[in-house]
Amino acid sequence: MFLQIVAIKQLDRNGLQGNREFLVEVLMLSLLHHPNLVNLIGYCADGDQRLLVYEYMALGCLEDHLHCMTFRLHKFFFKNQYYDYVISYFLMFWVDLPLDKESLDWNIRMKIAAGAARGLEYLHDKANPPVIYRDFKSSNILLNEGFHPKLSDFGLAKLGPVGDKTHVSTRVMGTYGYCAPEYAMTGQLTVKSDVYSFGVVLLELVTGRKAIDNSRGPGEHNLVSWVRFSHVSSLTIVKLIHVFRSLGNLDLLIFVSLWIT
Repeated sequence: MFLQIVAIKQLDRNGLQGNREFLVEVLMLSLLHHPNLVNLIGYCADGDQRLLVYEYMALGCLEDHLHCMTFRLHKFFFKNQYYDYVISYFLMFWVDLPLDKESLDWNIRMKIAAGAARGLEYLHDKANPPVIYRDFKSSNILLNEGFHPKLSDFGLAKLGPVGDKTHVSTRVMGTYGYCAPEYAMTGQLTVKSDVYSFGVVLLELVTGRKAIDNSRGPGEHNLVSWVRFSHVSSLTIVKLIHVFRSLGNLDLLIFVSLWIT
């Protein structure tokens, strides 16, 4: 007898939104298949009950790993001649979590970011018509054995523009802190809205901070704003780029470039 562990999601039965999200998710995950998208095994629509049955993702969501663990950068640079300088810089700005916890190492963070990016690439470039995820965030990135990432929760997904259309006009939906500002202001949805959200998750991976953290002081609640206006000198960033280049690590160089922009 074959037994399979599954995850069951029960949608809110109050109001039309829960039912609409249920229908969208069943449709999307029935048509879309990729190694970096969660697998829908089945569903139940009985009376007012709405259940979705997914493959079980043993390591939970990325959000829990990021915000319950320590970012210990001394593990990554201990053999480099710039060790003392790099560690003092990053500890000053980026350590955000209890020191008695173990962190995701840098290679795992890179693996998760790359896998999530491949999932988005499939939705935007390979699916026909393209699909705009509209709710890309760390809690929707589920992790299987080996920290293999899969995107989940497609209830807010929309079909993207086709032909000569540049955007889809829709009611603004998504999660505060991850939602692209131009979409929030105009309701005009494009694949670039997902790319903005992906950038926020990248910042979470790099800094260990939450996208929105109201427990922090003025100017630090919003991760994107904090990064944009943090007091980091251009000279310091240039020195860090030289450090990463000397390490021969292109991924680290890319992340510092993201910081500059």
